[in-house]
Amino acid sequence: MKLTAKIGLFLAAAIGASLCAALLVVIAHDARRQAGRVDADIRSALRALASRCQLPKDAKSRERCSEALAFVRTVAYPEAFSRAVLLDERGGLLVDSEAERGGAGQSLPAFAAQSYRAALAAAEGGRPVRGYPLGAERVDVFVEPLVGSSGRVGTWLAAYRSDALEAARSLGQDTRWRIAEALVLSACVAVIASIVLVYFFVAPLEPILRASRRVAKGDLSQRIPVERSDELGELAAEFNRMTDSLAELDEMKDTFIAQVTHDLRAPLSGLIAHAQALSGGHAGPVSEKQREGLGAIQESAKALGSLVDDILDLTRLEAGRTEFDPAALELESELDGVRKLLQARANEFQIALSASVEKGAAFALADAQAFRRVLTNLVSNALKFTPPGGTVKMTARAEGANEVVVSVSDTGYGIPPARVASLFAKFSQVPETRTRARGGSGTGLGLAICKRIVEGHGGRIWVESKYGHGSTFSFSVPAAPQHA
Repeated sequence: MKLTAKIGLFLAAAIGASLCAALLVVIAHDARRQAGRVDADIRSALRALASRCQLPKDAKSRERCSEALAFVRTVAYPEAFSRAVLLDERGGLLVDSEAERGGAGQSLPAFAAQSYRAALAAAEGGRPVRGYPLGAERVDVFVEPLVGSSGRVGTWLAAYRSDALEAARSLGQDTRWRIAEALVLSACVAVIASIVLVYFFVAPLEPILRASRRVAKGDLSQRIPVERSDELGELAAEFNRMTDSLAELDEMKDTFIAQVTHDLRAPLSGLIAHAQALSGGHAGPVSEKQREGLGAIQESAKALGSLVDDILDLTRLEAGRTEFDPAALELESELDGVRKLLQARANEFQIALSASVEKGAAFALADAQAFRRVLTNLVSNALKFTPPGGTVKMTARAEGANEVVVSVSDTGYGIPPARVASLFAKFSQVPETRTRARGGSGTGLGLAICKRIVEGHGGRIWVESKYGHGSTFSFSVPAAPQHA
């Protein structure tokens, strides 16, 4: 998973969790407030009852109590109201809402006697008695002392069905919908905020990442526009300074190598010429042993001269000083020419070498000498790293109407996956197979030169390999327009 996705998910989760937590705190607070509001409403109604209904002594006072009880039954959560009674100081029943309504009522003395002590405790603590069993149901009992001129003269007890009160204390349907809407809104805010934060903080890293990858592949021309004044802007500026330093060092290195190799060419040419003259007897007779030594000197000097030539060629290619002369090349003839050139070596190594061109890939547009150099290098490498009894095949096919692809496949040792990415870099070699190469493993410049030549023609070069089962090197060049 990419860093942007990871940070985006993390931020969305963090913001969403924070918003949901805050919302849950608000919900819990609202639920407590709602529950407190229910209790407060009932207590307010009970206080109103206590203030309007004193000890019933005559018909008028009983009428007032009846009116007050009717008020309590209809105003303070009538769907939950069960019963209200007035007890004297000794727990005796003075007024009962069921009797006022003419109902048969419950076991009144038992209810009053069992509840009186709990009612007094609740009155002192200011909390209702919840879940008290009253007949076949459970009720919440609220208590309000009745105070007269001489002090406390009785206690009002109001019973409300517990299940109905719980429903009243819970959040309503409208509130639940508002909570759901708030949750959805929180999720949307979290996603939008994470996208904004990722874009603001992580998106600027993408150009740096892309440029770093190109620098890792050898393109030291990468520069990043510095458009910010924060740490990310400083990072971009440091990256540019780093690439400037690398480019300067790379240029110094190329200049040094080019100068050294150029200065080596003349002495090497002289060394080879003198060795050839001495071997031919121009300076006097030489023995067979001396001739063998002079031959070894010539071979070593030629190998060193070939290395010098490769370095100079690669330096010119990298500097863009190599000019190509593209022309229409007949692919069948070119592939067959390379096959004939290397057939003797293939026979020596006991390897079957073949070439074939698919229909539609007759002509390519490329510099003839450069094309043959690339193909010869790839086939030579395939022969070096293929054991006796193996095969090396050259094929050409059309890739669309404007491109042809030439491939060299072998049944050799293959390339470890970890080495493929750096295979076309300068002086790159494969340690796992270099000791198996016939005639030495070379200097690691051949594939780098091939890559520059192919890219100079506007094409690309790549490799597909399975370690231990062979490799296929492919490169593309434009198709000849008149034959496309």
